[in-house]
Parts: sequence; structure tokens; C-alpha cells
Amino acid sequence: MEKPKRERATNFNSEEVRTLINIVLKYSHVIENKETDAVTWKQKNEIWETVAAEFNALSGCTYRTGKVLRLEYDIMKRNLKKKTTKNKQELFKTGGDTVKVEPLTDYEEKLLQVLTLSVEGLPSHNDSDGILAAGT
Repeated sequence: MEKPKRERATNFNSEEVRTLINIVLKYSHVIENKETDAVTWKQKNEIWETVAAEFNALSGCTYRTGKVLRLEYDIMKRNLKKKTTKNKQELFKTGGDTVKVEPLTDYEEKLLQVLTLSVEGLPSHNDSDGILAAGT
């Protein structure tokens, strides 16, 4: 039995990414909901279909399904978390070298506003990192 060939579409360009982020931010209260019951999952799936309809109406390029948009959004979140973690490590690195912080793009900054707690974590009151961050 032969596996079906995987469908591929063109990569997301920067304009499509910005469009996706702007649409997702409108529905972030549902999309970023941490509950995992059946009602919430059904709501999220419906919202992703709504996001797909809005995205396809605005982009006009390649047709994208809700599943593809959700996957791209998850990849963007994962990459943003990696980038902010790497930047934070660079800030606290020892050795006297210059700090090589990778600047965030405009859409990454928008996404960071929604995901701040998830990306940066909770502040620790028993750690000296909070004191160092406040002093800089």
C-alpha cells in the first residue's frame, strides 16, 4: 500500500504572516485558552475555520485551511519562544563579549504581547534575576 502524496503549498510570505497574526489576535481569548475540555476544543476548531475564511478573503494568494494556519501559528509561537530564550541567554552570558541580541520583527512583537506569560514565564521573587532586570 502506497502512502498518499503529501500536499504542499507555497511558504508563507511576510504579508501573509502579518495578516494571520492580526486575525489571530482578534480571537486570542479563545485560541490561547488553556482549558482542554470538549467544548473548548470544539470552539477552537470553529474559530480556526473562521480565521481561515477571513485569511483567505484578505490574502487572495494561496488558499489555506484552518489546519495549515494553526500549524503555522504554532510554529511562529515556537520560534518566538526560542528567539526570546536565546536573547535572554545572551543578556546574562558572562565573558565580556558584546551582546548579540536578535531584534524581534513587528509581528513577533505583536505576538509577544499576547504570549508574554507563556514566553517569559512567571517572575521569581526568590531569584536575583529580577533585581538585575530592574537595574538595567
